[in-house]
Amino acid sequence: MEDASMSNGTILKYLQGKLPEEDRVDFERQLREDAALAEAVEREKEVQIAVDLIARYRKREQVAAIAEGLEEEAPKRMPLAKVAGSFLLQPMGRVAAGVLLLIVAGFVFLQQRYSDAAIMRSFGQRYELDLTDKGGGAQEETLKAAMENYKAGNYEQALEQFSGLPNTINEYWLVQLFIGNCELELKRYQSAADTFSRIVGESEFYEETARWYLALAQLGANRGDQARATLNAIAPGQFNYTKSQQMLSRIDSPFRHLPGI
Repeated sequence: MEDASMSNGTILKYLQGKLPEEDRVDFERQLREDAALAEAVEREKEVQIAVDLIARYRKREQVAAIAEGLEEEAPKRMPLAKVAGSFLLQPMGRVAAGVLLLIVAGFVFLQQRYSDAAIMRSFGQRYELDLTDKGGGAQEETLKAAMENYKAGNYEQALEQFSGLPNTINEYWLVQLFIGNCELELKRYQSAADTFSRIVGESEFYEETARWYLALAQLGANRGDQARATLNAIAPGQFNYTKSQQMLSRIDSPFRHLPGI
């Protein structure tokens, strides 16, 4: 399904909930791993919102036209526009309503592309790496179960299991990175930011990776200014540098200064 997943038809079926269960699971896995696919899904969402708004406007136009026809057939009756109190039944009212809907559609488009939450959704990706412990015993079993839950998207269970591992475990900071990702997936953005910030400050090996995820958590918490500073600290050649520059271009976009964005 990998090639098909990039087609607009498949994306539209996914957004409409019409993909078979097996294809949906596979599509969502690719969605977590492929930033380009996530971007395509966001664009399709924006298109569907605009299409829906235009369809509603046209429906109102049709209703208004029918209503005006009824008024012409019954001139002695009180005008339907007055009875209904509907501004949309007046010609100028329909024009104004059309302009308003276009403005709303444009605003929704900008909000879905340039808000902190939209940037996080567009560029976010789940951390993927197999983590094992060959020490044996209950600790190895707990880690194995945590990884299985994490891969299956059972983040609440995975978080509980990762958090229950001792501080003396091998790859302690990698475990913390998975904990932060669980918190991120569960939308506990402040907790995730705290976890990633601690990794950045104390783990030289995982600092680069944690810094990028820290920016995602800050965006999730609607702290765009903090996310900008975090992303600016990512140097060329470091983890997700290219994505960080793309995110910065959106964060610095003048559209973000519009009310509500």
